[in-house]
Amino acid sequence: MLPEPRPTAAIGQTSVPIDIYVFPPSTAVSSWEDDARCALYLETDSSAMHIVANVAGLRSLARHCLTLAQRGQEGTHVDYDRDSGWFDTAEFGLRITRGWD
Repeated sequence: MLPEPRPTAAIGQTSVPIDIYVFPPSTAVSSWEDDARCALYLETDSSAMHIVANVAGLRSLARHCLTLAQRGQEGTHVDYDRDSGWFDTAEFGLRITRGWD
């Protein structure tokens, strides 16, 4: 097994504890921390999606990804419609999908 690449600017490594819920196969749902704030923007000059979030928002997005990474969640996704209220912006929504299994 190849070692995991380490960014050259990294000064160390740390563990970040984060609790995730375990769901039956193909039924992933995730939760946001109470004080989470996120905004989504499309940067037209670079054709990039820009996610801006506070610490609770970033932890919540990480939780969504880790929830999808669980065994049995192959092909599952979480949807946040533009009018869901989870984002400070309402231009568009966000879908995070687990693929390539």
